[in-house]
Amino acid sequence: MMEIIADLPDDTVGIASKGRITEEDYKKIIIPAIEQALENHDKIKMLFNLSDMEGGMELTAMWEDFTFGVKHWTDFSHLALVTDIEWVKNMTAFFAMMVPADVKVFASSEEPAAREWLVTAKKQAA
Repeated sequence: MMEIIADLPDDTVGIASKGRITEEDYKKIIIPAIEQALENHDKIKMLFNLSDMEGGMELTAMWEDFTFGVKHWTDFSHLALVTDIEWVKNMTAFFAMMVPADVKVFASSEEPAAREWLVTAKKQAA
Protein backbone atom coordinates (compact mmCIF):
# COMPACT_ATOMS: atom_id res chain seq x y z
CA MET A 1 0.00 0.00 0.00
CA MET A 2 1.21 3.50 -0.80
CA GLU A 3 0.40 6.71 1.01
CA ILE A 4 0.77 10.35 0.02
CA ILE A 5 3.26 12.38 2.07
CA ALA A 6 1.22 15.55 2.52
CA ASP A 7 3.60 18.09 4.07
CA LEU A 8 5.65 18.93 0.96
CA PRO A 9 5.65 21.93 -1.41
CA ASP A 10 3.06 21.74 -4.21
CA ASP A 11 5.76 21.09 -6.84
CA THR A 12 6.84 17.97 -4.93
CA VAL A 13 4.99 14.66 -4.78
CA GLY A 14 5.76 12.43 -1.82
CA ILE A 15 4.86 8.75 -1.70
CA ALA A 16 5.57 6.34 1.16
CA SER A 17 5.30 2.58 0.98
CA LYS A 18 3.51 0.57 3.61
CA GLY A 19 3.98 -3.07 2.72
CA ARG A 20 3.74 -4.61 -0.76
CA ILE A 21 3.44 -2.23 -3.72
CA THR A 22 0.54 -3.11 -6.01
CA GLU A 23 -0.76 -2.13 -9.44
CA GLU A 24 -3.77 -0.63 -7.66
CA ASP A 25 -1.40 1.66 -5.70
CA TYR A 26 -0.12 3.04 -8.99
CA LYS A 27 -3.56 3.48 -10.55
CA LYS A 28 -5.33 4.95 -7.51
CA ILE A 29 -2.59 6.80 -5.61
CA ILE A 30 0.72 7.40 -7.40
CA ILE A 31 -0.41 8.24 -10.94
CA PRO A 32 -3.24 10.60 -9.89
CA ALA A 33 -0.95 12.45 -7.45
CA ILE A 34 1.74 12.98 -10.09
CA GLU A 35 -0.72 13.97 -12.80
CA GLN A 36 -2.36 16.48 -10.45
CA ALA A 37 1.01 18.08 -9.65
CA LEU A 38 1.83 18.22 -13.37
CA GLU A 39 -1.34 20.22 -14.02
CA ASN A 40 0.32 23.15 -12.18
CA HIS A 41 4.02 22.59 -12.91
CA ASP A 42 6.05 21.77 -16.03
CA LYS A 43 8.47 19.74 -13.93
CA ILE A 44 8.00 18.28 -10.48
CA LYS A 45 10.14 16.78 -7.75
CA MET A 46 9.46 13.38 -6.20
CA LEU A 47 10.14 11.85 -2.80
CA PHE A 48 9.71 8.09 -2.82
CA ASN A 49 10.09 6.56 0.64
CA LEU A 50 10.44 2.78 0.50
CA SER A 51 11.56 2.38 4.13
CA ASP A 52 8.51 0.30 5.05
CA MET A 53 8.27 -1.70 1.83
CA GLU A 54 7.68 -5.29 2.80
CA GLY A 55 6.73 -8.04 0.42
CA GLY A 56 8.26 -6.41 -2.62
CA MET A 57 6.37 -5.20 -5.63
CA GLU A 58 3.84 -6.87 -7.90
CA LEU A 59 5.07 -7.47 -11.44
CA THR A 60 2.08 -5.50 -12.72
CA ALA A 61 3.10 -2.59 -10.47
CA MET A 62 6.59 -2.69 -11.98
CA TRP A 63 4.99 -2.50 -15.43
CA GLU A 64 2.86 0.49 -14.36
CA ASP A 65 6.00 2.17 -13.02
CA PHE A 66 7.86 1.56 -16.26
CA THR A 67 5.10 2.67 -18.65
CA PHE A 68 4.20 5.74 -16.59
CA GLY A 69 7.87 6.65 -16.27
CA VAL A 70 8.37 6.48 -20.03
CA LYS A 71 5.29 8.64 -20.61
CA HIS A 72 6.56 11.27 -18.16
CA TRP A 73 10.28 10.82 -18.86
CA THR A 74 11.09 14.54 -18.83
CA ASP A 75 8.52 15.72 -16.26
CA PHE A 76 10.72 15.29 -13.19
CA SER A 77 13.54 17.61 -12.14
CA HIS A 78 14.60 15.75 -8.97
CA LEU A 79 13.93 12.28 -7.60
CA ALA A 80 14.80 11.36 -4.01
CA LEU A 81 14.56 7.70 -3.04
CA VAL A 82 14.64 6.75 0.64
CA THR A 83 15.47 3.10 1.23
CA ASP A 84 17.80 0.64 2.90
CA ILE A 85 16.91 -2.14 0.44
CA GLU A 86 20.09 -3.04 -1.45
CA TRP A 87 18.50 -4.25 -4.69
CA VAL A 88 16.44 -1.04 -4.91
CA LYS A 89 19.55 1.08 -4.31
CA ASN A 90 21.46 -0.87 -6.97
CA MET A 91 18.66 -0.65 -9.52
CA THR A 92 18.31 3.08 -8.87
CA ALA A 93 22.05 3.63 -9.32
CA PHE A 94 21.92 1.74 -12.62
CA PHE A 95 18.95 3.67 -14.05
CA ALA A 96 19.87 7.08 -12.57
CA MET A 97 22.40 7.78 -15.29
CA MET A 98 19.67 7.36 -17.92
CA VAL A 99 17.06 9.56 -16.26
CA PRO A 100 16.97 13.25 -17.25
CA ALA A 101 16.57 14.33 -13.61
CA ASP A 102 18.80 14.65 -10.59
CA VAL A 103 18.46 11.36 -8.70
CA LYS A 104 19.72 10.76 -5.20
CA VAL A 105 19.32 7.80 -2.84
CA PHE A 106 19.09 8.33 0.92
CA ALA A 107 19.15 5.81 3.76
CA SER A 108 15.95 5.49 5.78
CA SER A 109 17.53 7.45 8.61
CA GLU A 110 18.22 10.30 6.17
CA GLU A 111 14.63 11.07 5.16
CA PRO A 112 14.83 14.63 6.59
CA ALA A 113 17.91 15.22 4.40
CA ALA A 114 16.00 13.91 1.35
CA ARG A 115 13.18 16.37 2.02
CA GLU A 116 15.66 19.22 2.48
CA TRP A 117 17.44 18.31 -0.75
CA LEU A 118 14.17 18.45 -2.68
CA VAL A 119 12.90 21.63 -1.03
CA THR A 120 16.13 23.54 -1.69
CA ALA A 121 16.78 22.10 -5.18
CA LYS A 122 16.40 24.50 -8.04
CA LYS A 123 14.31 23.28 -10.94
CA GLN A 124 16.10 22.35 -14.13
CA ALA A 125 15.24 24.29 -17.26
CA ALA A 126 12.41 22.78 -19.26
